[in-house]
Amino acid sequence: MNLHNANLLAQYPTLWTRHDVDAVVALFTDDCCYEDAALRWTHRGKHELREFAAKVLAMHADFRLRYL
Repeated sequence: MNLHNANLLAQYPTLWTRHDVDAVVALFTDDCCYEDAALRWTHRGKHELREFAAKVLAMHADFRLRYL
């Protein structure tokens, strides 16, 4: 893994925990395919990813993401 990818992965849980939807979405390409295995939902493109992230964060005000 190169340093750029390692930095992106390090930022990912922090951005979700800050509830920064714009920053989370900015990590993805326009034609991304985001699959949430736990919920069994698939989202294609930044627009669907943005809607998903906003919905999750609105439903869970105390949402936190961390690596174990």
